Amino acid sequence: MEASELVALLRDLSLIMFSGIAVLSLVVITVIITLLYRKLAPVLDSSRITAKNAEELSSKLGEKLEKPLNGISNFAYTSGRLLSFILGISKGKGGE
Repeated sequence: MEASELVALLRDLSLIMFSGIAVLSLVVITVIITLLYRKLAPVLDSSRITAKNAEELSSKLGEKLEKPLNGISNFAYTSGRLLSFILGISKGKGGE
């Protein structure tokens, strides 16, 4: 066996060995990711449900508070406009 044949044989064996290690590593990483997903899926579902409940709660709270606050805002705006109108008349016209 010549040196060039020995080098070619070692090269082929190292390529086969590193390819096997790469495939084995990918399989291990895939298994780890699958197990991690199975552990985290219930947590993600629970957080999704919690976010949906919080959204519904804030929507209902907004609906309950919108009417009274809108009425108070309209009343305050109208009162301010009325007061400025009355004070504007009492000052008289002409900008004094």
